[in-house]
Amino acid sequence: MHRLCSALLIASVAVLCGCWRSTNRASDDATAPLVDATTLAGTDFVPVLGESIRPDHNYVDCVTFQMAWDQLKQRFGGPLRYENPSPLAEHLNHETFDVKDISPDSYFLFCRQWEPRIGQRIQGLRDEEFPQSSLAVPEIPGEPGGYVAYAYLFKLLRFSHPFERHKQAFAFQHSKQVSRVASFGSRGDDSLTGHHAAELSAQVRVLSYASPDDFVIALYPEEHGDEIVLAKLCPGHTMHETIGLVQDRITNHAVHIEDQNWNANEEPLWVPIIHLRVHGRFSELEGRPFKTPHFTGTIVWTRQDLRFRLDETGALVESQASATAKTTAVAAFRHEPRRLLFDRPFLVLLRRLEAKSPYLAVWIGNADLLEPLN
Repeated sequence: MHRLCSALLIASVAVLCGCWRSTNRASDDATAPLVDATTLAGTDFVPVLGESIRPDHNYVDCVTFQMAWDQLKQRFGGPLRYENPSPLAEHLNHETFDVKDISPDSYFLFCRQWEPRIGQRIQGLRDEEFPQSSLAVPEIPGEPGGYVAYAYLFKLLRFSHPFERHKQAFAFQHSKQVSRVASFGSRGDDSLTGHHAAELSAQVRVLSYASPDDFVIALYPEEHGDEIVLAKLCPGHTMHETIGLVQDRITNHAVHIEDQNWNANEEPLWVPIIHLRVHGRFSELEGRPFKTPHFTGTIVWTRQDLRFRLDETGALVESQASATAKTTAVAAFRHEPRRLLFDRPFLVLLRRLEAKSPYLAVWIGNADLLEPLN
């Protein structure tokens, strides 16, 4: 694969964010309809990190589907092995998401036998724990004797002090194109008051900096325990490999502790605003027989929904996923001010601090998911 130098944005956070009001633009689309993933030609909606990526595409991975699949593996006593091998199923069987990597108050799990109007029952139970949820649970097809696995994640990450929303268009470069998009951060031109500059500076750490095209930073919301990591670098062959490259820079190529401080009045920061609302199915998994040590069956239906927004006020993520199964048997040194401009393709990851795995990953390879500047 041709490896283009690209921007990689990693956000470490939990999934499904609610909305906030006032100056918070991230709540604007709380009730907007979800877009069918099949209509997004430049975006791939994937449930695992191991698939190959193209730098000029967007890739969206949220752990909710892996969490639902993990419940089926537990219910059926082991991996779901397809009679005709499925690469996607093998990835899902090989991986397991550790729920310790997200805060216990940010997710809801359900796995029981299917029954009529099971979607209404799931939504009622979920909304008791997450009354701020905005995703409606769809009617889930199935049949008596089958099982439904459902996973939901919710997190709201607000910055204590909103960053600037840049008034001028930001030139995002991708696929030999340039798109004018909305962005946030700081101009780095000494225009902020000392107090406000200090407030914004405290929300950013420069974790690794080799050049304007190879660096990693972290944004810190007011909720302790989560971080939003943004990285600009040449991507790997897969999302998983790219995340590993970012972690290697943080671990083995970190800047000196004193240089981790960011100066909002001297060092420009421009981050494109990301706006995503999508739903998708994984047809490769559906309608094909599988076996486990104690069960045989068929995956009848799959679905995953995701809302994600990153702007000057913080991050919002909301995701739910479900799958139904029909069973037939039980059983560096700084010489000059650094330029932190995410003007090329980048990755977004959401994770808990010190977590082994992110619970949301979005590769931004084109401008389809970026907010245009009106």
